Amino acid sequence: MGKKMLGVLLAFFFVTGLVAAGNVMPVDAAGSGTISVHGKLTEYTSGNPVQGARVNIYCDGKLVAISAPSDQNGNFVINVDASRCPVGGDLVATTSINDISGTGTSVIKDDNDMSLLLQKTTNVPEYGWLSGAATIGAAAGAIGFIRRRPQQDVQS
Repeated sequence: MGKKMLGVLLAFFFVTGLVAAGNVMPVDAAGSGTISVHGKLTEYTSGNPVQGARVNIYCDGKLVAISAPSDQNGNFVINVDASRCPVGGDLVATTSINDISGTGTSVIKDDNDMSLLLQKTTNVPEYGWLSGAATIGAAAGAIGFIRRRPQQDVQS
């Protein structure tokens, strides 16, 4: 019984020493736990809170969570599994509701405040086809102009 007790005590002190030194944290190493992402959604021009918007959370480019709708004060909270969102990675929060949207970026921490200002998005007409057609017309005109120049007679 003495050898068994001595072995248990040695094992206990060994594991305690490693944990105290920060070398072994089996629970955290597996990435368990949660990362909290919270903030407030505010309309940029009026400063009013934005209610009912869902926030998409991307960790290192991958969509990992979508929030419940923001409350009447514009507040939202999302808890993300830490194994899907490692500390130190890239965090992006995006939201859009009706004709306003917002995006925020950060480095992932255990607790992340991602308050977002939402701006009205405007649809700008695309005139790329018009500039493309004008470029082709100008090129055709330049070629036609060059080819129509009178040739000078060469005397021998």
